[in-house]
Formats: sequence, structure tokens, C-alpha cells
Amino acid sequence: MNEFLIDGEIGSWGMSASTVREYLSSITGDVKVTLESPGGSVFEGISIHNAFKEYDKGTVTMVMGSLVASITTYIAMAGDKIVAHDNSTFMIHNAWTFTYGDENELRKVADVLAGLSSLIAKKYISKTGKSKEIIKQAMDQESYYFGNEILDFGFCDEIISTENQNTKDESLALARESFKACCKTASEKFSNDEFVQAVAKLTKDGVLDVVPNVDDEEKEVALNSAKQDERKREIEILERKVF
Repeated sequence: MNEFLIDGEIGSWGMSASTVREYLSSITGDVKVTLESPGGSVFEGISIHNAFKEYDKGTVTMVMGSLVASITTYIAMAGDKIVAHDNSTFMIHNAWTFTYGDENELRKVADVLAGLSSLIAKKYISKTGKSKEIIKQAMDQESYYFGNEILDFGFCDEIISTENQNTKDESLALARESFKACCKTASEKFSNDEFVQAVAKLTKDGVLDVVPNVDDEEKEVALNSAKQDERKREIEILERKVF
């Protein structure tokens, strides 16, 4: 079986979608992907998820290491099979950002964040079978799951037993510190231009719907074609970073 490691932060400064796509184009057969990441760029993570989802030369097994957090959890959802260890930590939350501006600018940013969070939530709902309300509450609260809790909630299919010596409290404390460090790095590395280009591309491709309150369980998140040009012009004036 082919093996691939996603280690460290997700983004052009860390694990990039281009690296993943290049690797997948060079192999055939089943692939085991080990995830060990506190998260990073939402946009890069979505692209990595899509790369694995589109892989059709074998099955994809996602194996969680000690920490799978933020957008890395979305990458995990691309697996045909998802496995966690009894000492893995899994954290989900809403997309968020550092921002500034007047009320109009803040509303635009809120629309983008709502669209991203809705897109991510759909995968959690599909995998776990939980209701939209339960998943939304979990994301609103920035929820951490440890070991068998990941399986119990439905985020994975199997738990691997280890000689785990860490307590849940110790593991969660480490996870939170790793996530904070990731956010700091991302805020320094992810440029405003990258943000604008990434949002515009997701919108143009019909992946992201930045119109609020259009969550439809029966369709992919997408913009009405008549509104795409208008929304794209609005998005192009945004200069923000999303994690």
C-alpha cells in the first residue's frame, strides 16, 4: 500500500494541495494517509480534500495521528475509510479570521465565513449522520474529541488501540497549544492576495456560497450564476485571512 504523511500546517507555507496532487498522480493502488496536523488554510485544505476525493486508482484510508484539528478534519472526511488511535485528538470549529473595517466590510467577511462553515459542516453531517443542529452546535463550541469519543460521535470507522499513557486533559491541552501556534503562523504567512484569489476561485467554481442562509441539504453549496459576477466583484475588495 502507498503511504503519504500530512504533517504540520496546511497551506502554501506547509502541506500544499499541489504537493498532494503531484504525489497522487505518481501512484496507483490503495493509499494510506497519516494525518498529524493542527490545521491551517481553509482554502488549501478544501483543495487537498478534493484531490483525495477525486483519486480513482484505489481506496484512500485516512489514519489520524495524535492531532487532527480545524481544516485537517475536513481533509480526513475524504477517506473511503477513516481510522483514529485511542490517543488521537480531533477538533472541529467554525471558520474564523482576523478582520477590520466598517459594518459593510464586516458583513461581507461574515458571509464568507458562513459559507465556509456551511461547506465544512455538510461533510461532518454526511459522515456522522448527525443533524445539522448538532453539528452546528459542536462547531460553534469549538469541540474536541479524544480517542473513542471520535468513534462514538461518528467521525471515524475504527479505533486503533495503543499503549496510551497520556490523559485526555494532557492531550487536549497540547492540542490547544498546537492550534494556537498554527493560527499565529498562518496569520503571518497567508497573504491578503492569496485570500482574495482563493475566495474568488471557490466562488467561481461553485464550491463556495458566500450568500448567508442558503444552506440546502439537497444541493452543493454554490452561487446562482446570475449573482456570481456581482459577488466576485464584492469579494475582490476583501483583504482578509481565514483559518
